[in-house]
This record gives sequence, C-alpha cells and structure tokens, in this order.
Amino acid sequence: MLSSGPVATFSSGTVPEIFSISSALRFLSCFLFEKQPACIPDLPARYSFLYTGFHRETIIFGPMIRIQYPEPGFKIETRNGQPHIFDALRKKWLVLQDEEWIRQNFIQYLLQTMRYPAALIALEKEIRLGELKKRFDILVYDPDHHPWMLIECKADQVLLNDAVLNQVLRYNIALPAPYLVITNGNHTYGWKKETRSLTPIETLPEFFTHY
Repeated sequence: MLSSGPVATFSSGTVPEIFSISSALRFLSCFLFEKQPACIPDLPARYSFLYTGFHRETIIFGPMIRIQYPEPGFKIETRNGQPHIFDALRKKWLVLQDEEWIRQNFIQYLLQTMRYPAALIALEKEIRLGELKKRFDILVYDPDHHPWMLIECKADQVLLNDAVLNQVLRYNIALPAPYLVITNGNHTYGWKKETRSLTPIETLPEFFTHY
C-alpha cells in the first residue's frame, strides 16, 4: 500500500453570482499579477488560475480519481548500495527513487486494472519545448499512435497543485493528448481537454470503449 502524502485541498461552494466592487478588484489584481487563488477570499480555493504562456484560463480540480492498485509483484534488489526495481516494460533495472515507485505502481494499474495495451505505453521519453529538453513520465497512445493520455507522476510527498498541472500542460503543447492526469500515488486528478478548456474526470477512461 502506498504511504500517505499531502494533497491540495479544495473547499466546497460555488462562485458567487455577484461580486462586490472590492472583491472584483482583488479578483482582478490576483488574476493579472499574482495568479494565486489564496489571495481571493471570496472564491472557493478550488478555482485556480493558470498561465500557460499562451492564454489564461480557469482550471477546476475536480473529484479525486480513486485508484485501487494491484498487489505489487515487483523485482527489487540492491545494486551498488542502492535499491533497484525492474521495469517490465523497458526491460531494465532502475534506481528505486520515490517517484519511480509511484510510476511503476501506476503503470501496473494501467496494465492490469485498466487493461491499457502495453505496446501503446511510452515511458520517460525526451521531448522538446522550444530549446528546452524535457522528459514526460507516461504517455498512452491510441491505436493510430497519436497521443491519447499524458500522465505526470510525482513522489508521494509532493503536493498536487497548479504547478504540477502547469507542467503537464506545457508537455501537452508538444504531445497534444486529449486526456491529462497528475498523480502522487495516493492522490490522482484527471482532465479531458475540450475546446479551450479542461473538464475534470472522475475515473480514467476505458481504452477499449474508445477504440
């Protein structure tokens, strides 16, 4: 069982239909300059502001996706004084760091529980964002080998917040997958990319119902 870790918490409630003038000014100031939902007390904290470099939009963290991980059956051994785990997809041993443990468990959930095809899953491949070189965590392709789901994994002690979502959105520029997921093992959030917006999802989509 994965150990517990922090998660971004979001208060309940709805956006007020009418803002006071002072509320509107605070809203505008935070949106244009600070982009921090915490400085807008009249808004639920689950409404956050994300700047992608191309446009500003309101991103809603929806309900957490419940993940029931399969029983772990990993090969783990110590090499050069460090624990290593065998990656069954890439057929190689990797240093067992916190994030790698999350990634390996999530991969097994995709394979064993969701029945995503192993042949359509890519791991830690390099991409280019302008002149920057980055690596995504998990990418699931559709049968035509187009990006379908982009997944960003974090260690269980890493807070899932706008910064993590912003990271996967930047990767999404190079890999335009319609589904985006962020996870720290204990907490998982996902979105379906609509026209100029992101819609929260409550469960991961079934692969074979789409294709």
